Amino acid sequence: VESQAFALKSQAEEKINNCPAYLEQDLIQLKQKIELSNSALLKLKNGKAIPISDSASPIINELGKMIGVVLIFRDETENRRKKKLLKESENKFSTIFHSSPEGVIITSLTGEFIDVNERFLEMTGYSKNEIIGKTTGQLNFWKNIEERKKLIDRIVKEQVKQSLEFEFRIKAGELRNGYLSTELIELGKEKVLLSIIQDITERKKAEQEIRIMSVALANINQAAFLIDMGEAFKYVNEAACKSLGYTKTELLKLKLSDIDPGFNMLDKYENLKLIKQNKSPRFETTHRRKNGETFPVEISSTYFDYEGQELILSLA
Repeated sequence: VESQAFALKSQAEEKINNCPAYLEQDLIQLKQKIELSNSALLKLKNGKAIPISDSASPIINELGKMIGVVLIFRDETENRRKKKLLKESENKFSTIFHSSPEGVIITSLTGEFIDVNERFLEMTGYSKNEIIGKTTGQLNFWKNIEERKKLIDRIVKEQVKQSLEFEFRIKAGELRNGYLSTELIELGKEKVLLSIIQDITERKKAEQEIRIMSVALANINQAAFLIDMGEAFKYVNEAACKSLGYTKTELLKLKLSDIDPGFNMLDKYENLKLIKQNKSPRFETTHRRKNGETFPVEISSTYFDYEGQELILSLA
């Protein structure tokens, strides 16, 4: 390309043009290529400026005197675009990492904590200084360390994200239930584990309570109905099925108005108001069996909220 079609704009070029003795001294002394700049712009004939990296190599004659310089320009447009995307990606990852509502940790394959977010510190009660550089073994973090070893083996072998429920120990010594999702990522040139941990202790307790309640309701002689605010049955026990002549599958497809011919919206809201006031009202109504036969019943109800869902448990 003709030299008049280019104009080099950089501090390095300024040194070359204005301080030839300086450049000559460096080149002769080194007698090899030297890198000049990685922040220069090269102006093309069409007026467009592109980022370049440039280097200079001396031309030495047989007397050892520099008689010229070979300048090499490399178009850095694509490299800089990739670096920009990488930086944006790193910033985005950092934002997600630190603002996640779940505990997020980066550990080595041997279990050393490399980084953790604030939510993980809140979950475990540790400070960052207490945990970074320590291993899961040193902190006795896993209740069953063999589970971790098997997890690592699967990740390394299959190279895909792995998930499991596990028990972990917080700083106070209490065991908590967690749901762990982990995968291999590259940090620099090292393979590390990026893990997301949800504390599901309260959910597990609630599930256990529901199982206990389900067993209890299944074994009482009274008909039990769990009803949502849309009047749909969410649970019925065997006594309810027998009293109405439906199978459980059939009954769960019905609504309260399908078995209570006297049901009306005014009574619904009046009774709901009393139930929400924890007055557990008792009232009489009529139920209708699958064969159309009706019979009187006395109902007692209790209102509760389960994970944002309003429910009523009624016994007849």
